[in-house]
Amino acid sequence: MHSFDGTPIHDDYARLSGWWQQRVRQREAGPFALLYNTITLHDGNRVPGLEGRSSLQTYRPRAERLLADLLRFLDLVQASGRPTVVVLVPEHGAAVRGDPWQIAGLREFPLPRITHVPAGVALLGFGPPRGPSHTPVVVEQVASYTSLVALVASLMHGDEGAAARERLQAVARALPPVEWVAENDDALVLARAGQVFLRSAGSGWRLLPAASTP
Repeated sequence: MHSFDGTPIHDDYARLSGWWQQRVRQREAGPFALLYNTITLHDGNRVPGLEGRSSLQTYRPRAERLLADLLRFLDLVQASGRPTVVVLVPEHGAAVRGDPWQIAGLREFPLPRITHVPAGVALLGFGPPRGPSHTPVVVEQVASYTSLVALVASLMHGDEGAAARERLQAVARALPPVEWVAENDDALVLARAGQVFLRSAGSGWRLLPAASTP
């Protein structure tokens, strides 16, 4: 794949697996962390064989490829047996579907349908691998970076029992509550009491239609 300016975008699994294998070979190394920012799903990327299609039209095959690469990487980490926490945080959605305020593909305003996105945390190497019958612990409440920090902090000094379902459920219940808010350079969007409000540059607060509620 290539970016809009022709810069090559490298395969996610190749990059991640190469880094992982290099670190595993350094057996003397203690705990370590990696921050990995992929641009596989950015607008303007050109997919070989699909150059004539828009970013919205190529979003699905790009997303499927990224998810497949991430799952392969998780399998690689799991096979190593090293206790590892993997956190996946999307920057924002792709605005594949429009709404009364913005057409599909437009992200001028950080509305809930674009910025209210799921995050995932995988615990690998904390005891026996989970089988198909194991379901994830789901956090239904609105969460933010503070919630992720609290979650990772609760796992930093745990043993194999840190991944026990009962403990993870307790951690999920104890996550600090947050109010829903999103912001960019030109607009601020917040949710209060089931309603969504928008303040853009040069204008005051406006109440958005109910369809915009996160």
